[in-house]
Amino acid sequence: MAWVQRIEGRRGTRWRVSYRDKRRHLSAGRYDTEAEALHRKQEVETLQAAGVAIRYDTARKAASLGELFRVHLNVDCVHLGKKALSQRLKTLIRFNDFVRGRAATANPLALNRENLADFYRAELARGVCVNTAAKYISHLHTAWKNVAAEVDDSRIVRSFRPLKIAREVPGLPFAPTFEEMDAFIMSCDHPWDNHTAIVARFTGLRNRQLALLRWGDIDFDRGLMTIRPELGKSSRERRGRRFPISAHLLEEMRQWRPADRGVRPLQNVAAWEAHQPLIHRQVRGATFSERIKTRGWKERWYATGAVKSWHNSSFKPLHAFRAGVQTDLLSRGAPMVAVSYLVGHNQNLNDHYIDYSRIALERVANMFPAINRMAPKSPEIHQEWSLHCEQSRKNSAPERNRTLSRAVCLKLL
Repeated sequence: MAWVQRIEGRRGTRWRVSYRDKRRHLSAGRYDTEAEALHRKQEVETLQAAGVAIRYDTARKAASLGELFRVHLNVDCVHLGKKALSQRLKTLIRFNDFVRGRAATANPLALNRENLADFYRAELARGVCVNTAAKYISHLHTAWKNVAAEVDDSRIVRSFRPLKIAREVPGLPFAPTFEEMDAFIMSCDHPWDNHTAIVARFTGLRNRQLALLRWGDIDFDRGLMTIRPELGKSSRERRGRRFPISAHLLEEMRQWRPADRGVRPLQNVAAWEAHQPLIHRQVRGATFSERIKTRGWKERWYATGAVKSWHNSSFKPLHAFRAGVQTDLLSRGAPMVAVSYLVGHNQNLNDHYIDYSRIALERVANMFPAINRMAPKSPEIHQEWSLHCEQSRKNSAPERNRTLSRAVCLKLL
């Protein structure tokens, strides 16, 4: 005995075919139209009369693309970090919405080369750059490949056929020098911008780490900074790390301390100050990155004249400090392992067998020059100031190579 039941849900009206076994009621499939459900009912009754085992009709089931994507994220993307998983999730949601905008329902058969090509063109029309749109396609390729291998039924999911996307050759990374960072700092009038740029100039920390640093993470007596495990991104940083910082940064931060500014609460000053944010939240904004965008940091970099035509135009304004710190320290002869430890990068080395106290971390911290308060604020005199800074540099081999490479680049352009 079999029957058809009408179901009203978020996807609209559907029909479920059920039958009674010897012990319980079982479902034979769900269908979008009543005609398909009646046809399935006749098949079930015929199989029951013949004594043949009845299986759930997966071939005619209108499976949800979002459900398969959810399984893919929960099973195949467990090893990914929080940020990478969030990027995959946004890509899959955007593609699912794109498919549902073209059809009433989004079934797994929508994973095909035609839809991927249309989605790629739609993203380019939306203003997304070529490399970012190609990254979205690579995320969909991974999901399509895993879903096809899991289902293994061409009637539900088509066999995996990747879509070839040509990527653009990006420009050179924007890595400003310490002189150009000083010009940026001198152009910051608001204390929040000034303090954020100064800490980024001496540490090269990431956005989230700068936003969540506390005064308790700074040891003024020993000159150390601590990155708590919850602030780490790489596997090394998620264990927590402590490294020496420049004496010039300590001198700058002593002027910002709440206790030194006369802010003295009733409770213990040291205990209260340890939980206060290092960079005071004087600017309103949803997130730290949104504050950077709304306050025109990228426009300020262009105004200083540091961004050249051969640089990648899609650089991140705060991340430029991180790139500049690493580039300038390596050009001054700092060991690669020490620089990687300071900024929190992995170098495919086993950290259990490395004593970072013996790789001249304090010497690298002392390579940071003091902030030049004579840096210009107006872009008109930036070129003259750059020539003056290059003439006043120390006559060392790495600096001569850096000046020569700049001169060659200018001649080529």
